[in-house]
Amino acid sequence: MYKKIKFFNVLLMIFLSANLIANENYFYDNIIINSDVVEASKTKILFKGNVLITSNEMNIEGNQATFLTEESALIILGSPTNIKIFENDKVFNGSANRIEFTDSEKLNLIGNVSIESENRTINGDQITINLNEKLLSKE
Repeated sequence: MYKKIKFFNVLLMIFLSANLIANENYFYDNIIINSDVVEASKTKILFKGNVLITSNEMNIEGNQATFLTEESALIILGSPTNIKIFENDKVFNGSANRIEFTDSEKLNLIGNVSIESENRTINGDQITINLNEKLLSKE
């Protein structure tokens, strides 16, 4: 079972690279998704249990993640979902009920959102992070 999941993760990395790096979004470079269970269909790949998404620039932990193949969107759910973004010498820690990558430049944190960095905290119902410009917007 482990070899099957590991092989599937390699295929997923290739698939994500082909579909998402074309958008020139730095997050999708060298992405690895690990979980207890992986289910795939033609339209989505579902990761369940102890989901850990890692890249060179960020780590995300959640209960479940869904990659929608036609939209090239990644949706992570948790109670909460935790995210850590590495930017030069700074680390941004955040949490939300839901994290969405539905745009090549934006990361949406939705529901009970909290982001901390350098002794500052931002809270809200929804916060969008522009990954290219490194800007936060609260909605």
